[in-house]
Amino acid sequence: MTSPALIALLDTLLPGDAPLPPFSQAGVDPSQFAEAARPILGAIDGMAFQTNAAAEVQRIAQVLPDEFRILLSQALAGYYQAASVQAALGWRSDPPQP
Repeated sequence: MTSPALIALLDTLLPGDAPLPPFSQAGVDPSQFAEAARPILGAIDGMAFQTNAAAEVQRIAQVLPDEFRILLSQALAGYYQAASVQAALGWRSDPPQP
């Protein structure tokens, strides 16, 4: 079971913008990022995150830069490998043929 806080964090990092879907609708399993997100989720102030997620993410990026960089790089890789994101970008998702 994936925590709603993790999904909210990933949606804040990758909110989508037409035609790109937000992270939660891209078809990526967020549980694969749970371990990388653990220190970040532990440092997030729940009330501040609910009222101003972007500012709270910036604060966490400053407080835990290495942990944030790891989570962001994993989330970006997973997001841009999703078939729905590749289709929205007009990328081919099938393997290249000679």
